[in-house]
Amino acid sequence: MRNGGFSSGYIIQNLRKKPEIHSYKSVRGGCINNGHCVKCTSDSGKTITYFIKWNEDQIVDLFEKESKGLSILKTRSEFKIPQVIGHGSYGTKNYLVLEHIESGV
Repeated sequence: MRNGGFSSGYIIQNLRKKPEIHSYKSVRGGCINNGHCVKCTSDSGKTITYFIKWNEDQIVDLFEKESKGLSILKTRSEFKIPQVIGHGSYGTKNYLVLEHIESGV
């Protein structure tokens, strides 16, 4: 569940009260950031899937700006916009955690 010293599970656990992580898979499609889907069980027993974008040594406030933009779009768009769960840094890596939206939804 680790990728180059970076664990998406670590981030999920720190944002969501230590959920049980069931699966972790790499998602392709971006050229600047890495992407992973993490499926876990919440404290209430519900299965939740998160999408985590991360990069190393990129623009520090990139994900903060993306988070703000997504939050604005969510209030003004008819399109399905993912809920922002959180963003931050872990060592030299920056991350953004989002609600996972299945392809085609």
